[in-house]
Amino acid sequence: MKGRLMFATVVAGLALAAVLGVAKATPPAGQSTESLARGTTADELVLRVQGKFPNQKANPWRGTYNGPLDVTTLRITLPPGGNTGWHRHPGPGFMAVTQGAVTVYANDCTKTTYTKGQSYVEVPGLVNLVRNDGAEPAVFVGTFVVPSTASLRLDVPAAPCNP
Repeated sequence: MKGRLMFATVVAGLALAAVLGVAKATPPAGQSTESLARGTTADELVLRVQGKFPNQKANPWRGTYNGPLDVTTLRITLPPGGNTGWHRHPGPGFMAVTQGAVTVYANDCTKTTYTKGQSYVEVPGLVNLVRNDGAEPAVFVGTFVVPSTASLRLDVPAAPCNP
């Protein structure tokens, strides 16, 4: 009997945590996502990356990712005013703007705008939101490299400087 009560308590606690976590997350607004390709490395590839997110307060980052790794390429379209919601990725995302412009807001309240033909990296673990502040649709293509056991994207609560 004690075991069943403990199990029911744990299940109820997990359910409550899931509901509260979803309630605080900031889902995309107007975002359209098309999956262009996805594959898993067949070998024990080791990927080492390092760099700095282009804002004033970000710390340099580096990461080592052991295979197998999922490589996913997406085309994201944002209408004027649309956004990705606050999120982060467990691995690097290499982005290229193909139409319009997008503004990347970091959770340290800095922002950088990228226009057609420019690229940027979504740093692993950095909480950010991408928004179309322009008057025409914005399109960008991203290739993400994440451990095969990880989710591609993790929604998170809004940053204090939510634009």
